[in-house]
Amino acid sequence: MIIRRHRRFTIKMGEYEMYAFGADVELSHHDLGHSDTDVVKMSSAQRKALGEALTEAVLVALDEQLIEEVQESAELTEHKRSFILRAITKP
Repeated sequence: MIIRRHRRFTIKMGEYEMYAFGADVELSHHDLGHSDTDVVKMSSAQRKALGEALTEAVLVALDEQLIEEVQESAELTEHKRSFILRAITKP
């Protein structure tokens, strides 16, 4: 089982400048310690739970990759009301 996600952001830095960045993450059941044999033997409920765990792990990895980029762009821009950092960081 493979789960892929990507995020792209474009931030307006000033009147005529934009800053664009993004990340792509792909994880498989192997990344969570499950072999192909384990997955074949799983019930549908277990496979569903594995898919949910993989999705959560992918989203966390995306956030981790992007937080530094968003923080840096927030420091550089004159538009301080950005919601992006709040959107990808969870309390």
